[in-house]
Amino acid sequence: MLYTKEAMAKLAPLDLKKIVIGTKLDTEIYYRYKEEIVMLCKNIKVTETVLGTFFSVLISHGDLYINKDLYPEYQKTVHKRGFTNISDKQYLEELEQIKKELDENIVQSKEMFEDATATGEIDTEIMQDITVNVQEILSDKSQDAVFAYLNQLKDVNTYLYKHSVNVATLNGLMGKWIGLDEVNCRKLIETGLLHDIGMVKIDSNILNKPAKLSPQEFEIVKKHPLYSYEIAKKSGVRDLNILHGIRSHHERMTGIGYPDGLVGTEIPLFAKITAISDVYDAMISKRCYKDPVSPFKVLAEFARDKYSDLDIKYVNIFLDIASRILVGQEIILNDGRQATVLFIRNDNYEYPIVRVEGEVIQTNQNLYCTELYDPEDTK
Repeated sequence: MLYTKEAMAKLAPLDLKKIVIGTKLDTEIYYRYKEEIVMLCKNIKVTETVLGTFFSVLISHGDLYINKDLYPEYQKTVHKRGFTNISDKQYLEELEQIKKELDENIVQSKEMFEDATATGEIDTEIMQDITVNVQEILSDKSQDAVFAYLNQLKDVNTYLYKHSVNVATLNGLMGKWIGLDEVNCRKLIETGLLHDIGMVKIDSNILNKPAKLSPQEFEIVKKHPLYSYEIAKKSGVRDLNILHGIRSHHERMTGIGYPDGLVGTEIPLFAKITAISDVYDAMISKRCYKDPVSPFKVLAEFARDKYSDLDIKYVNIFLDIASRILVGQEIILNDGRQATVLFIRNDNYEYPIVRVEGEVIQTNQNLYCTELYDPEDTK
């Protein structure tokens, strides 16, 4: 039909942010092409491919529409994804509370590392306090908000303490995502918390070197999983899942990891999970020798061959849930503008479709995300 005021009066805009994959849209979907209103499809079940097509049409032709008389039924059918818009007051308050509680854990983590430096052991009461707190946060707070906080830029000077808390928290999230019970989630959190405690035995000049390590220096750093294992064991940690997870978090499926060169099924579950959490947080973090990488780029690298030495089963779970949580988040583009993530294709994690200044665009090599938006930056 022709594009006229009368024709448009019979249509209502389709809000793609509210559509969940698997939804059945029992209506006709239209878009404008030049001077025509064209029907794109009707009575369709939304798949990843269908939603990607919707966004592609949205970028090329502007808004999508449905029959206005069917709009009430459409609203009953669709529902919001797991995310809450970052502009929502309740979400911001929850994010602030998560920041406060996890920052307190970082202070305790610093104490734990200082004790290990001085005595060769950790204070297990501090370890338990942090573990319980992380588990309570994951039970009481939105996973979206927790994950969003973990993706915000970090102070390079507190990296080691914050990294341990972040990996513990990511481990807890992964434990929930793969269906572990609360007891094993707690153990997985402890594994993440202690995985790098052995770094206290590494010369700080090596750890803080603002350049690539020499082969000799890297061999020294590679000893830290064994040191972490020894400190945990000396401190009274007896659970073998935790101990083996700590020792083996740098083992890789192809056998190229360390310290024992384990392969495939030889690597314990807790180590496989901690490896993913460790790599992800390390890449999105600013270090003395590197700038942070955006979460979208990290997901893209997980999806490519670069990290095929991680267990693909758990990588795929991480990719699926992390990318769904990132939809709806506010980000900062490399030109300084703020944008909202609308859609992430599973064949193009690095460049999500976003809305910026009212325009829907596909990000690319020239216009891309540099970081997640931090509400603290506006205060």
